[in-house]
Amino acid sequence: MGLPLRWLVLAEAGMGLATLIWVRFSETAVPYALTARAVSLALGVTFVFTLCNYSLFRVSTRFALTRPVQAFFEEEIFPLVRQASFLDIVLASAAAGFAEELLFRGMLMPRMGLVASSLLFGFLHGPEYKLWPMALWASIVGFGFGVLYEGTSNLAVPMIVHGVYDALALTYIRLTPAKTGA
Repeated sequence: MGLPLRWLVLAEAGMGLATLIWVRFSETAVPYALTARAVSLALGVTFVFTLCNYSLFRVSTRFALTRPVQAFFEEEIFPLVRQASFLDIVLASAAAGFAEELLFRGMLMPRMGLVASSLLFGFLHGPEYKLWPMALWASIVGFGFGVLYEGTSNLAVPMIVHGVYDALALTYIRLTPAKTGA
């Protein structure tokens, strides 16, 4: 496993474990049911979300506002993902889907509310000022995950959407050749 993704998996797993301990000791009920209906709904939502996000990513290359985000992805994220194995991608995606949804939707949303937990989720995905468009988009996505959780009363649904989307996006990056200098 590539070192950067190893650290990501460890960080996500640590966050998931800490949140599980929090769930246990706070005696919070986090509704979760891995049913055929939940999986099929999650996969359908993932398909639509992936198409929308891919389109947005392609369109965003035309705007000066999003160039710092594009540069961040091209210079920092894409090279790391291209070095990763497919197993690395699956582990990182599953860990992120599980840990982040358990923390932000399962534990923080009932305490902070949908908007505040979504804003925190977004901020942590784009903490540098120049990456604010990415933080804004992640906040919107977090809000969507929260609405999905509220609408289904099943944390498995946003967990699956999050994890499968991440795996698809990272696999796309892994398989896309790097841009060469002009």
